[in-house]
Amino acid sequence: MDTRKLMSRPKPTILLTYVDEESGRGYEVTDEYAYYMVLYQGNAFNLKQWPNWDIREFPGTIGPKYPRTCFANPAHCIRLANKLNKENNTDKFTVIQIRNNTTRVIK
Repeated sequence: MDTRKLMSRPKPTILLTYVDEESGRGYEVTDEYAYYMVLYQGNAFNLKQWPNWDIREFPGTIGPKYPRTCFANPAHCIRLANKLNKENNTDKFTVIQIRNNTTRVIK
């Protein structure tokens, strides 16, 4: 039996809560354990994606999208780094953990 499905994610500490009385929308500011970032050759980068590469220079086309490269969950970063390494036939995309002004490579 796979025990990963039985384990729940630990509940974060809630630092602040805000609710807009009129709309009912709100958010909570939580304390995270760490933040994770995908790097290329040890440097931060941005991804720029186009919905249709062939017409990217055509006037009036939908502009590019900039997907995230930093996450509060390491699984998203590891998955993105693996995908980029595979698509570009390289191993230069890595993942680091940032916590309390310290960093370490986790993949």
